[in-house]
Amino acid sequence: MSYTPNPGDGALFATKDRKTDKHPNATGYVIAHRDIKEGEKLNLAAWTKDGKAGKFQSLRMSDIRGREEPESRATVTPQEPDDSTIPF
Repeated sequence: MSYTPNPGDGALFATKDRKTDKHPNATGYVIAHRDIKEGEKLNLAAWTKDGKAGKFQSLRMSDIRGREEPESRATVTPQEPDDSTIPF
């Protein structure tokens, strides 16, 4: 059974053929868990794990706590009950 990453998951793998200091130490991917706006910051956490090809970093992307709700989510405003239909 192969590994299938979930939204918010990712991995970084050490670069094996790093020729210069300008080449990255690791490359990988992350599966976005929602639409991301340009310039938006997200949390990224990493765990070192052992895999078939050696050690790698398992990643988890998540929203920063306390961030404002996106505009696309509807906000429910409580309303006063309509008492005009009550017979007394």
